[in-house]
Amino acid sequence: MTKDEIITMCKDYGERFGLRPVLIQAIVETESNYETRAMRYEPGYRYTTQVNVLAQAMRVTPETEEALQKFSYGLMQIMGGVARELGFTGYLPDLLIPQIGMGYACKHLKNLTERYGSSERAVVASYNAGSPIYKPDGVLFANQQYVDKVYSIVRRLENVITN
Repeated sequence: MTKDEIITMCKDYGERFGLRPVLIQAIVETESNYETRAMRYEPGYRYTTQVNVLAQAMRVTPETEEALQKFSYGLMQIMGGVARELGFTGYLPDLLIPQIGMGYACKHLKNLTERYGSSERAVVASYNAGSPIYKPDGVLFANQQYVDKVYSIVRRLENVITN
């Protein structure tokens, strides 16, 4: 899949989910740099769900299902456990298929938008770290650099659009 096709997907999914396409694209660039096969194991990830039931349905061991839920997949690096919480019942590596992974990632972003309202920065922080936790000075506790990077890309993309 080409970068231009991915950018078109960002626009399409933005319209579908009511999200800003430049935000989706900035997350894609930050998380995978447009690499559809990007995967990362997050051994400390704690939010697995229905491991035994899903392992049986997928015909894998519970240990395999739990490990697969601790991977992030694809363009937007959606966590397997998050996709499961959102209703994904297929084989977790199928999240590497751009249309599947981006669909679940945008569904997650939409849910976070509904949760945090107009604070898009809180949405981005939550997408990366589970929830936005602020220091007394207003700086994010765990992932201010991530949020800053996403918004640097958003600004660059917005400048390209307007010029």
